[in-house]
Amino acid sequence: MKDRPWIFISGPYSDANPRVQMDNCAFALSYADLIWENGGAALCLNSYLLDYCTEHAQFVKAYKRLLGSCDGVLMLPKWTESEGARQEHTEAKRLLKPIIYLDGGNVDIVGWIKELKRNGKNG
Repeated sequence: MKDRPWIFISGPYSDANPRVQMDNCAFALSYADLIWENGGAALCLNSYLLDYCTEHAQFVKAYKRLLGSCDGVLMLPKWTESEGARQEHTEAKRLLKPIIYLDGGNVDIVGWIKELKRNGKNG
């Protein structure tokens, strides 16, 4: 049994502009830090993982496997603008994973992590 709920972070990472891509990755990593600091385990796949995959299909296979092992999914703002994040969202819904959205409003990520733990979504 895992002692921390695994949380998959989905959102826009890649961009034609390297600066935007770097900012997107840094933003995602800031939420990964928040998750780790509050008892979760963040799975933050960014576009750099594509460097290790020989083709996009290999990357999709890898993220689906990791998504299947996670306990919840955090959707970053503007996730609907990313084809990959939309695919991850569809897969998370298909797998009936709990999803939290950062699309505006007050979002209690810390409370959500605690709820995942309380409901046994950690192993």
